[in-house]
Amino acid sequence: MRLGRKPWLGRKALTILLIIVGPTLLVVHSVSASLYYAMNSSMLQTIAGHAVRTAAEHLPREPALAARIADECLKDGGVAADEIVVTAVSADNRTVMVVLNRKVPLSLAFLAVGLPSREISVTASARKQVQPPAAKVWKVLDYPAL
Repeated sequence: MRLGRKPWLGRKALTILLIIVGPTLLVVHSVSASLYYAMNSSMLQTIAGHAVRTAAEHLPREPALAARIADECLKDGGVAADEIVVTAVSADNRTVMVVLNRKVPLSLAFLAVGLPSREISVTASARKQVQPPAAKVWKVLDYPAL
């Protein structure tokens, strides 16, 4: 042991440093996790909305094609196959719906304060508006009287 060195002083300094830095790190971690959650939620909602609007263009004529197109749009947008919970077309073939579920990584969710949940769930649907057939307009011709 060196002369003049006080080992308890080092422990006190380390304890004070942890008291100051620890909560700051927790706040930074919580803010990072909240930003991750918000950005992923927004991104998934945008991708799902695009997928159902694109797929709805094929309704009511081709419902199976509409479902496949919705799946492809989701995958092209970066959604993993295991994150797609449902891709469905309604019984009347006028509405397409997708449900997505993404898990926040445990490394982010651990010790994060204020996260709504560890899963990000998104639902989007689009309905094809079918215009009624236009009524036939009959033109009345004026014939000269005989």
